Amino acid sequence: MSHLRLRNSAPTEHETNAIRQRILDMGTQKRKIDAEILVLVDRLDTHGRRSLALQEEMTVLRATISPFRRLPVEVLSRIFLASLADALSSPSYRSDDIRQPPHVLARVCSAWRTVALDTPELWCAIHLADLEKPWDGDGALFIPTFAERSRRSPLHFKMSISSNKLLGLWLSVMWPISERLESLTVCTPEGYLQALIGMTSAMFPALITLDLTVSPKPQGPSVVMDFVGEIDAFTTAPSLVTVRLSGLPGFARGNRSPLDGNRGLSMIRGNRQAVFEPRLPLSQLTELQLHCDDDLFEARQILSLSVALETFSLECCSSIGPTIDIPNCVLPKMRSLSLNVPDFARFLKPFSFPGLRELMLEGNYELTAEEVNALIQLHAKSRFELHSRAVLCLSFEAKAIVPFLLCTWSLKHLSLIDSVSADKDLFGILTYSGEPGMHMLIPDLEELTIVHTPFKYVAALKKMLQSRWWGDEGGGSTVHQWLLPYCNMPG
Repeated sequence: MSHLRLRNSAPTEHETNAIRQRILDMGTQKRKIDAEILVLVDRLDTHGRRSLALQEEMTVLRATISPFRRLPVEVLSRIFLASLADALSSPSYRSDDIRQPPHVLARVCSAWRTVALDTPELWCAIHLADLEKPWDGDGALFIPTFAERSRRSPLHFKMSISSNKLLGLWLSVMWPISERLESLTVCTPEGYLQALIGMTSAMFPALITLDLTVSPKPQGPSVVMDFVGEIDAFTTAPSLVTVRLSGLPGFARGNRSPLDGNRGLSMIRGNRQAVFEPRLPLSQLTELQLHCDDDLFEARQILSLSVALETFSLECCSSIGPTIDIPNCVLPKMRSLSLNVPDFARFLKPFSFPGLRELMLEGNYELTAEEVNALIQLHAKSRFELHSRAVLCLSFEAKAIVPFLLCTWSLKHLSLIDSVSADKDLFGILTYSGEPGMHMLIPDLEELTIVHTPFKYVAALKKMLQSRWWGDEGGGSTVHQWLLPYCNMPG
């Protein structure tokens, strides 16, 4: 029949009958093949179901011998806590997100849920980040749940509000748990601090750390702030030792005393009184960090009243008034001092720190001879031994700083960060030599960190390192580690 496929001629009657018979035969064969396919498909489906069942059974059996089943409950609990700590490091973490720990850990299986519910520390951190729109009525219901599951463990509350369009006293959600708070961190436009004004001085008996940040004024309609009040909630907090205040308007001045005896401070913004006036137990604080934009005198007065301080950090862009002074003050427990102020010589004048071990001076201004002399006088009064790190982010003349470096002979760690004075003159002075007096310049230096040093000073830097690290030029001190991040030099 091939000739019929090659041209369009009509088949004969005999050919037609033969073609019809061939079609019938092929139809019979196809039906047999289709029947066999159905049998094979049914068998394949049966085998597929059996395979899935076996796979599920294997998964169950593998789970029974999983190493997690042999983990002690204590170890699994520690793993959960490590997972939570990693999640808390994210600034966008929210405790009401069921996709995050601890919620997700309690949803894996009944065993994990039991461990999660039996680990109170897993429910102690209440973080509310990036609040930009109001919750519904049930938005804060998870807070009592955390309070219940954490049992009697201390709580840590953190709230960040990035919009001033929210309504309501958001901080009031922590009122029922305030007695159990060990740390309180709040970053918010100042209007939302109104809720703190309603808290009494007995509401934070367990509070150890307080961190208040007034965020920059957001765009859009502002929260109405026609109220003024004192925040006495922290005045008698018996355990409060660490306070960080940032973005605050400054310290109160004028007819009203900024300090409540030795116990507190109040604040204003510009020429108007602030909507909040936090008062703190200054005499019991061991760590205080202030970031303000007002007169340094108030900050200095606060420091003089914080007699138990071990760590103090201050960043302020204003100078001290011309006629204001305070009596001499000794802070024997001070270990770490960090200043970013334009007039630290006058700021430090009344103070002495016998126990000072770490000094950090920062700021985009020049270190004058007067300020270097103030450092020398501070050392003469205090007789401290700087064992830790002196960080100088200032500009200065190399020869001017020599007297201070000579008196801080015990210094082991020196950092020059973004300092234009890290030049050949300074490296020349730090180079170990036999010249009279110069061999005593920081003899115990062990670690040197230099950031942003131009390549043109690399020869002087290399000579200095060779004299102190390899000791080929007369047995200078051995620098065990030197770091040059962001140094502008090849290789």
